Amino acid sequence: MVISKLNIIRIQNDLNLIGDYLSKLEKFSEISLEEFLSDVRNPASCESFLRRCIEAVFDIGRHVLSKGFGYKPLEYEDLARALAEKETKIFRR
Repeated sequence: MVISKLNIIRIQNDLNLIGDYLSKLEKFSEISLEEFLSDVRNPASCESFLRRCIEAVFDIGRHVLSKGFGYKPLEYEDLARALAEKETKIFRR
């Protein structure tokens, strides 16, 4: 993998977004289930924060595969498989 081609600022920004969304999700754990379900916006908010976290994780993975290994943009399923394959190869060394 060619680390010098990675945009560390871009990766850090995505990690910051993930941290922000996780902090927002954590606040929902402080309320009761009854209170959570009493507002229809709560489940929708949680779904949105989770989806955005997953998208940011895949954005980081796509960037690493593209810049570090020369992969073209991939669909999420292909991206997950390619990351798993690269992880296996990297950690076997």
